[in-house]
Amino acid sequence: MVSDDPDAVARMTKPHRYWLAWSSLDSSMTSPFPLAVSSRDRVGILYTSGTTGVPKGAWHTHETLWGWNHSLVASVGITPDDCIVNPYPLFHMGGIGFTMAALQAGGSVVLETPFDPSHLVRSTRVWNGTIAFMVPTMVQAVLDLCSEERDALRNSVLRHLVTTSAPLLTGTRREMAGVWPKIPVSVLYSATEAIFSLLRREEREAPLCVGRPAFGSGITVLDEARQPSPVGVPGTVYVRGVSIFSGYHRAPEQFDAWCDDWLTCFDYGYVDEDGYLYLVDREKDLINSGGEKISSLVIENVLRTRPNIKEVGVVGIPDKYWGEAVHAVVVPRAPGLTAADVQAFARLHLPAYQVPKTVAFLESLPKTPTGKVLKRVLRERP
Repeated sequence: MVSDDPDAVARMTKPHRYWLAWSSLDSSMTSPFPLAVSSRDRVGILYTSGTTGVPKGAWHTHETLWGWNHSLVASVGITPDDCIVNPYPLFHMGGIGFTMAALQAGGSVVLETPFDPSHLVRSTRVWNGTIAFMVPTMVQAVLDLCSEERDALRNSVLRHLVTTSAPLLTGTRREMAGVWPKIPVSVLYSATEAIFSLLRREEREAPLCVGRPAFGSGITVLDEARQPSPVGVPGTVYVRGVSIFSGYHRAPEQFDAWCDDWLTCFDYGYVDEDGYLYLVDREKDLINSGGEKISSLVIENVLRTRPNIKEVGVVGIPDKYWGEAVHAVVVPRAPGLTAADVQAFARLHLPAYQVPKTVAFLESLPKTPTGKVLKRVLRERP
């Protein structure tokens, strides 16, 4: 049982050593005015999305929130001339974080919540939005608008589209390039707890690549013994730097997320010889079938390239022979798509053990308010 004593809660948080001396909140700096707060005073709790389990309360302090914001500003390149289009709800880190980062840079913000694809396009044109942040499912919703609406973004002043909160699948990226060829796209790998990396718009396109460490961040990949994984060998992804939160609320058992000064959100991935990070899957979403660890993201990335598949979610479901079997939940673009069609397409592009054993169809995938697919719900209703 955890004590209600706030000092006891404070003692459970992980100390940070990466707050830089140039913080304007550093109480050691001289100021003509007395500071009302310390840089390490807590600002509040922001909750994770809970896509794989129960949402966790993440404490942020003035310094960690400032670090999160500044890492975003420096990595994405937000300037005082920018107008940010933000469709995330303000209770989510994307909502408050992207908003405060823009204000910290001296820019302006258009709050587009609750998300509506048509309204977002109109607001971007009306308010001259220059940078938009969206979950890939939001991007897909905009791409699914009529050609007149979605093409309106092509003639806007939007100079940068940043996807975050979930991997950008190859099919979606290719569709974006076809519809908006002059709008650069970046992929931000971030969490409520910290910012990890950014695949910048001018860099390579590679399936499930999330780029190099963001500003003020360092990334390492560790094996099951918490030793560094060799180049190209998957392991658990860890981060450290200026953006890391101060600890989980009343959940000391979750400090398995720490390894010395490194934090993990339990994502599984690897780094290539050039230092680019690739996400294989969330550890809880890896499918263990017949002793093989199968990435649900790899299968989704392939299936999503079939034109008549609008959305897809892949999970592992119990199987008495294999432990878990690959199960795909598909949202078709039009009637007539069958499980046999999906499996036949998968066989053309995937090894046999990755082909879905079963396929189900839904009109839409269950999602969080921020547009992330709830795979735990898909497992419950195969």
